[in-house]
Amino acid sequence: MTVRFENNPLKFQVSEQSSSDKATTILPVLDPPEADSITAFLRKPEMRERLQRQFASGTFTGKAGSTLDLSGEGLILLGMGKAISFHPDILHSTLLKFASNLKDSKNRKWILAFSGEMVKAMDDFAGLYRNPELDALLAPRATREVRQLNRGTSTGATAAKKDDTPSFPDFRGPYDVQEAVSQSVCSLCIGIDSMDLLKSSRKPAATNSRRTTSNEPEVSFHVAGADRAAVREAIKRGEILARCINGARRIEALPGNHMDPSHFEQYVRGLARDTGLKIKIFQAPQLEKMGCGGIMAVGKGSAVPPRMIVLEYTPTRAKFSGRLVLVGKGITFDTGGISLKPPAEMHEMKYDMCGAGLAVHAIAVAALRKLPIPVVSL
Repeated sequence: MTVRFENNPLKFQVSEQSSSDKATTILPVLDPPEADSITAFLRKPEMRERLQRQFASGTFTGKAGSTLDLSGEGLILLGMGKAISFHPDILHSTLLKFASNLKDSKNRKWILAFSGEMVKAMDDFAGLYRNPELDALLAPRATREVRQLNRGTSTGATAAKKDDTPSFPDFRGPYDVQEAVSQSVCSLCIGIDSMDLLKSSRKPAATNSRRTTSNEPEVSFHVAGADRAAVREAIKRGEILARCINGARRIEALPGNHMDPSHFEQYVRGLARDTGLKIKIFQAPQLEKMGCGGIMAVGKGSAVPPRMIVLEYTPTRAKFSGRLVLVGKGITFDTGGISLKPPAEMHEMKYDMCGAGLAVHAIAVAALRKLPIPVVSL
């Protein structure tokens, strides 16, 4: 099969409307949910009483990871937990899991809305990184560290670092509503594509690198109080990152008989063409003359000869005199010590090409975002 650097499986835009008769609104909500604050996102105001009854009965509390599906009436609520416990991972892992609904649903139009309360929770989290007393490399939200600092306890930070284990992976800020939009775009694009490339149920890929757009789900962002231009720019950043992440995932997903060095070269040539990168390929005879004995020795384990790919990105106006160089290993199937490897994990040997997959897509991000630093990827 031929794998290409495809466009994203979703279309995105900015919406002034928080609800629509032709779209289903996805609304992240905090615990406890307030019917009054959700009214603006309802197709029909009379739904408010129904929501109040469900909230009062405890059917939906807004607990992190919970969902209230009222898609028949144009609304889906996603629980984000308490405002004081908000963390980016809650929002984006929830959207990652929810994304498969976009693919399977007959509805092709969606609105992802961030209410004023949700935006405030994001801003409060972002404020942690503006506090010089907190270590930005920690995941500080909802720990004793934050609570004690809020109470003015001078020794709280030290105690928390010793006693508390963060509930989430470290998140390196800064974080704001624009970053939340970018990450949401990424989460939805990643979650909707299961990478089941070799399953017979998967629809055939398009004959070029552009996906067909006639039936792609469309997601509109409505962010309370946000500048439309800033949201649009955040969407663009998220689309670039999502496209490159999914590209790396495709490389990772394919076994060696579908992604050998020649296939990888073909893929990277297409990526370079789409992103405007300069590309140079060193084939086996050149590598031998260059004294690249390691590459040649490993390559002898395959009938397909090895090669070295060099990608270069040179910005129009560089703000840095040096270059960032990325080096990724691209062994498409690791046969080293194959007689000693457990059969159950044998399929994982294809992951030895992940370094190269990451390197070529990282430089693609730099080119598509027009970053002001020269980058070379090997």
